[in-house]
Amino acid sequence: MSFYSHVTFDLDDTLLDTSGGLIPAAARRAVAVIASANPELGDIETLLRRRSDVLRAEPRADIWLKLAAGDTALAEQARGLFFRHPIESVPAEAIRLTPGALELLEWTHARAVLHLVTSGDPETQKHKIERLGIGHYFETIQFVEARPTPANGRGSKHSAFLITRDRYPKETSRGFLSIGNRVDTDLGEAKLLDWRTVWIRYGEHALLSPAKPSEIPDFEVASPGELLSIWRQQFESVPLRIAK
Repeated sequence: MSFYSHVTFDLDDTLLDTSGGLIPAAARRAVAVIASANPELGDIETLLRRRSDVLRAEPRADIWLKLAAGDTALAEQARGLFFRHPIESVPAEAIRLTPGALELLEWTHARAVLHLVTSGDPETQKHKIERLGIGHYFETIQFVEARPTPANGRGSKHSAFLITRDRYPKETSRGFLSIGNRVDTDLGEAKLLDWRTVWIRYGEHALLSPAKPSEIPDFEVASPGELLSIWRQQFESVPLRIAK
């Protein structure tokens, strides 16, 4: 059985475990600006609880617009602070790989060309990659805007996937795979190109269930480690692309 020629990874909550300390710190910093600008919306702790409630009840909602009660300018200010959290201030133990991620990268890198497409502030995402020490695994790295997928499914990740595909015009769509934790951006936007997809159902967006056929994953796992375990059995005889 042949393996994929190109595997595209997401970063946050796919390779990087953000739940330990990064997300809580970034969320606190972001809601603080909302609490300061409009105390009637609640204090920091109230807004943090509300954020958790919205993630559970309305996982597709624009969470910052919700917390800012429709105040677009305030929502954008909070969103920007959330995605531009100063990585240099985050303790080492909070910047950690998801269980099994390093092993998955090493195994896959030996058999396919790897790409990274990550949403958020480019400088912040670069610092995450540097702290994790994983940049050398990827042939290409693209930074895209963190926005909900539009109704037509062609969001910022779709544009990045197109760029990746167009770099390899001789490769069929079946040779591409997208791995991520979000069914809308990481899966749905790749499926429009007829790519295969893997849903790592982990982190804040684990409750974001598929809402249309393009968001249904070809495979679903709970962690990179689980995916690696399956692949080691399924693709046991696949030849190495490069020497270890």
